[in-house]
Amino acid sequence: MIEEHNKTGATVAGWIVWWLHNVGVVSILLFLVFGGAGFAVTSMHDASVDANYGAAVAVVTVFIAIVLAIEVAIQVLCFFAIKKLTTPANYVWPIVLIVVAFFGNALYFIPGIWGLVINSGNHEIKSSVSGDD
Repeated sequence: MIEEHNKTGATVAGWIVWWLHNVGVVSILLFLVFGGAGFAVTSMHDASVDANYGAAVAVVTVFIAIVLAIEVAIQVLCFFAIKKLTTPANYVWPIVLIVVAFFGNALYFIPGIWGLVINSGNHEIKSSVSGDD
């Protein structure tokens, strides 16, 4: 059963951004792996460099595969960050999303900042002054 704190707007926004990022990045990288890498090197193809053509395609394909692996690792990290985004009194996961937003998808700022706002509202502010005035 879904816990009550996972039904917040910040979490819903986080899942929307997560899925958009998955569909966008993974589809682009898969296109490059299965068709774009050869196309990118073909545009630079010259008859005098036939021996290097296969090596260039391999290097571009390996580079794209490394980028894809990094993106998958970031998405796994963001999955757990969104899942635990609105855990009461927890600032770690919203900050993780904000850091990911600095280095990648800027849309992660939305659930990250929203999660910080929600988590800061979960604390009771206790006054050190007694109410016996």
